[in-house]
Amino acid sequence: MRIVISSRRILRTLLIVQAALTLAHIAVGTWHHFLRHPDRFGLMRQFSLDEEANIPTYYAALLLLAAASLLALIAAAKAREKDPYRRHWAALSIVLLYMSIDEACMIHETWSSYLPSLHRGAGIMHFPWIPVGIAVVALVAVSFIRFFLHLPRTTRMLMGAAAAAYVAGALGMEMLAGILKDVTINQGISYAMVSTTEENLEMLGMALFIFALLSYISEHMPRLELSVSPYGKIPEAETPTDARPELD
Repeated sequence: MRIVISSRRILRTLLIVQAALTLAHIAVGTWHHFLRHPDRFGLMRQFSLDEEANIPTYYAALLLLAAASLLALIAAAKAREKDPYRRHWAALSIVLLYMSIDEACMIHETWSSYLPSLHRGAGIMHFPWIPVGIAVVALVAVSFIRFFLHLPRTTRMLMGAAAAAYVAGALGMEMLAGILKDVTINQGISYAMVSTTEENLEMLGMALFIFALLSYISEHMPRLELSVSPYGKIPEAETPTDARPELD
């Protein structure tokens, strides 16, 4: 049996799920804040994009985990080929895996609680973790620039767009939120708009990244095949891939 995955269909599905989560966030927010209805069933808590450890957070963690798994699959294939950039694929997989665990377990909320005593800023530097985030992004960019430039043009464009969207959400929107902290406007509505935009940019970035990885596999690794064996080896009696009839 042959299972075929459509990268475009996967992207479309991810965007539909993202739109559904955003509409649910807006609906429960409107119901709770503007109509003054109590959150009796915890719907506001479970569907708010500004909360942690809820349904949108679970979805965001799954996106990161899916990307980490695809990167690990590519890294394993590149390792068998002795590709010079195999370690870069593996390192990216580890980074995305940590980000997935962090998203689900709120690790950065714990260590960032120690940062206010080390840094106090205003405006775009209002939140103490912003300088750390900028430093990490800069370090990753410098470390992976050669790897990024060696990728095919389409993959570079997709990954670049994905990274731009994710960083714009994770860092850019947090900087904007810091500016809002220093101005006297209706911060309730403003923060709701910023947090909604932030989470949507992050989810969009990861959806594009997954699409980029699936497209890369389909276009540049067409012979990649995943086999399951209890001993980690392909059975000798198995029919070679080239001899198998293809199913349309």
